[in-house]
Amino acid sequence: MHFRWEIKSALIAVALMAAATPLFSEAYAVPTTWAKYPPAVANHPGGGPWGGHILDFATEYDATGNIKRMYAATKGGLYKFDIFQNHWYESGSGIPSSKLTSVDVCQQSTGNLIASVSAPASVDPLQDGGGGVYLSGDYGGTWTRIDPAKFVNNYKTPFNFISVAIDPADTAHLFAAANDEDKYGSTERDIIFESTDGGNTWLVPDPTNGGALSPKIEMANDFNTQKMQVATDGTLYYHGQSPTIYRYRKNASIAEALKSFSLTDPCNVNDFALVEGSPRKLLVAAGLCGLWQGVENGPLVSDWSWTKIKDAPTAADGAPEISAVAVDPTNQSHIFYSAYDFYRMGASEVFESADGGLNVQSLSLPERQMNITHIIADAGGSYIAEYNSGLFRRGLSGGYQYSGAGLCAHEVNQFDFNPSGSNSGTGGNEIAVTGGNLSSGNGNGGVSIWTPSVGWSRAADTGYDPGSATRMIGYATANKLWLSVEGFNIFSGAR
Repeated sequence: MHFRWEIKSALIAVALMAAATPLFSEAYAVPTTWAKYPPAVANHPGGGPWGGHILDFATEYDATGNIKRMYAATKGGLYKFDIFQNHWYESGSGIPSSKLTSVDVCQQSTGNLIASVSAPASVDPLQDGGGGVYLSGDYGGTWTRIDPAKFVNNYKTPFNFISVAIDPADTAHLFAAANDEDKYGSTERDIIFESTDGGNTWLVPDPTNGGALSPKIEMANDFNTQKMQVATDGTLYYHGQSPTIYRYRKNASIAEALKSFSLTDPCNVNDFALVEGSPRKLLVAAGLCGLWQGVENGPLVSDWSWTKIKDAPTAADGAPEISAVAVDPTNQSHIFYSAYDFYRMGASEVFESADGGLNVQSLSLPERQMNITHIIADAGGSYIAEYNSGLFRRGLSGGYQYSGAGLCAHEVNQFDFNPSGSNSGTGGNEIAVTGGNLSSGNGNGGVSIWTPSVGWSRAADTGYDPGSATRMIGYATANKLWLSVEGFNIFSGAR
């Protein structure tokens, strides 16, 4: 769907609001039931555009290094990817279709998964919103919630579970991280729980606090745990919104700071890839500090050696950061990493290297600005996840193609019906939607168009920055749209 966008004065915002407010010529009764809208078409079962914000991935590989199962924790629930049909489906029963923050799967192909839901978790039914930690033993078919009482410590209840991990060699060894515990108290903290008995016990005596039952790891309140991964020997590696990556060795008394990157620049760790082998390696996406490799040469932290593989890209405008990294499970020298300018001034890039980063090539992306938060590599190519768009797939050559069919986790900011349609109640009208499918940047961007009997498509973004959030939208005429974009800009688009 092609619209030509031109910037207009912000003074017409009032007109935009009026255009985006449907006028009804007849009264409607309050609905007692709800159904997906628009109705189904040949390539879509009905409802909003596919896509959405994926907060975390879990992948399971076959013996050849290709992905055989993939799970996505999204703001719209947990989804499982059917590799053979190239389609996403909601995963099982017993887990809320709300904001999932993390998911992990055991690599033993036992069907064991762990996931976290960002909602209030409380022993008080009146305060409980179904949040917390969930387990599955049948590849996501059914889920069981861990009783929130198992996490209560020092009369405090964890507030926001943000990340989970499962030991690839021991399905009973689990981790769960919660940020801002006791949010309404005076001692907020970010904590990590460990269970070695399949989720029955999550607390251990703390000798520094009179033996009171406590979580295994306590971090500063502003640490904000982002990612955790467990190695085959039970060692946990993790990072937060800080320039440091940590490790916790199984049965150790404390966690250790493994590597701190520059403290003078805003070089937060954005991602890391764990490479098993002898020696074990870590590839770390260290923001403005570049892409680093750590090699474990012995049991002590001081035994690790660290080398910068690549500097962060430079740009005439903006400040691109290394935002994500992945390694081909069949070839440790085959790596991928992404660069994103969080100021949304420079173009985004994904780089591929076949020799460990010595030589790289830039891969073609569908849009100029894409906040790529995850890269997943396998023997047959790679996937990238954009902050709001969903998933894209590239084989061993060519460009990335959208691979989000069935992923219903988009966030629609506003919609409007084309005034030339015959009947909006039965799906006879074209619909324009902001946010959601194929959006870019930190906010929900882009414009999606639903056309009767055709389905959803992406409107052209020529003339405005697709990396900025698209907010309000309204039809001025059947062939002209008004669009508001963050940054106090109003655009008009004509076919």
